Amino acid sequence: MKTELPTSEIPILQDSLLTVVIPTFNRAAAISVNLEYIFSNLSFFRGAKFIVIDNASPDGTNDIVKGFVNNPLIKGTDFLTYYRQDSNKEAYGNIISSARVSSSIFTMFLSDEDNFVLQNFSAFLEFLRLSQDAFICPVCVSWEGQIMRGGLSSDEIQPDQLGSASNYLSGLTYRTTYLREAAILTDLSFSHMEFARLYPQRIIACIIKTILSGRICFCPVPIVYQRIKELPTQATTTSGEAYWNLAPRWTQFKDQREIFSYLFQNATSDMARSFAQKMFAFNESDLYRQLRAGVEAELGYGSVLDSSAVAFLTQKKA
Repeated sequence: MKTELPTSEIPILQDSLLTVVIPTFNRAAAISVNLEYIFSNLSFFRGAKFIVIDNASPDGTNDIVKGFVNNPLIKGTDFLTYYRQDSNKEAYGNIISSARVSSSIFTMFLSDEDNFVLQNFSAFLEFLRLSQDAFICPVCVSWEGQIMRGGLSSDEIQPDQLGSASNYLSGLTYRTTYLREAAILTDLSFSHMEFARLYPQRIIACIIKTILSGRICFCPVPIVYQRIKELPTQATTTSGEAYWNLAPRWTQFKDQREIFSYLFQNATSDMARSFAQKMFAFNESDLYRQLRAGVEAELGYGSVLDSSAVAFLTQKKA
């Protein structure tokens, strides 16, 4: 069904190139501000669709999003779709759900607290039209314009770059067919893992590179910005390094090691296997640095680290 509004007032939705997925949970105020911003700038989003996936929020998110879905400006279009989970599926579950409902060639994720650099959105769509890539990391900037993530070229992402390239969800874009296939982790015996602590967007990019053999690259276009000006300050050590408490950080590493081991064993080529191996080594080095920072901040191991963690720290130090 076609809308009767002039085409200058609404996005072009047929055969959409990009679906932007906004996962949310219990942040009705944030999603309201986010969608208001999008609807106030509809002319910038030609060729895109939006999906809000709600992790069963009890705070009225349902009513707020449905109000935008029923906005007369998008009557008769699928510009905005709302899905509500029957229970909280956590971050990884929400991402995989997004892959199953996105019908566009590419799927991008946007945090409900962030939004777009409007003047660059059409340039990013043009980048996608020409792209053969499976995972794309565009530049993310702070409210003040400082680069927070991304590269200044469209070079392929290397193992020691993937951590920083995927450390922030907003703007990260996947070819949807690859994203669907990356649901493989939900079929494996990893149910004991706390995926919220595993940066699922990074794990999915590793799956794409090692098992699905897709190219992963930077995009030099600044496309999203952190809309919240002040973020919570993380605890730091006396040397100024941020850290998580030791026990959760060690659990995170053990889970990541299990996943990277699986990816290494199932890599489809020597190049992909090398990528997985280097990613594992980089991850291990980064963990050691952060655990040492945690030991400093917490004044010793205490009772929070098991014997395997203590052995790891002792071995790496040697």
